[in-house]
Amino acid sequence: MTVASVNQVATARQLVATLQDHLEDFLSPLESAHGLTLATPAASSYAVGRLVDGPIPPEAYRTPAIIVGWEQTDFGLQVMAGDYLTVTRYVCSIITSEADVASDDLAVILESAQDYATAVGQCLGTHLEADARTAATPIPLHSVYVVEEAISIPLAYDDIEAQTSALRVTDVVVEIKQYQSIRG
Repeated sequence: MTVASVNQVATARQLVATLQDHLEDFLSPLESAHGLTLATPAASSYAVGRLVDGPIPPEAYRTPAIIVGWEQTDFGLQVMAGDYLTVTRYVCSIITSEADVASDDLAVILESAQDYATAVGQCLGTHLEADARTAATPIPLHSVYVVEEAISIPLAYDDIEAQTSALRVTDVVVEIKQYQSIRG
């Protein structure tokens, strides 16, 4: 994770708040349609951070869990005095265990991971912009796009070939365009 601006931290926290408020609405229809168990993460199972940049946050072990972090921000054209249109990719890492999906069958685990990714992407695409505008401290979002998914990767890297792991990670990468002030 790169050094964060105040805007990036606020946006990551807004991603978490939006998921906490609305994710259940997107998991339930998929759970019913596919006959799967898709538990909604508890409020204590969300964190702002990254799985690749240091110690795994303790929230990751309270599965199902979602950890939200950011990647490099690209600064586009200056749109007004001191304001730029920026593009930042945020990674929503969804951590699940076999108990969370009620199966040790790899096909069920993979389908559940895809459903979690779909629900997270749909939730953020539907609610993030409106939630950011009505937040206590509004965040100036321009647009939100899901740009990448990595489905059900074992958390223990030495288990990747065997496809066995107590915990599995599904990453959903969301690209957010927003306006940001830069003052020197």
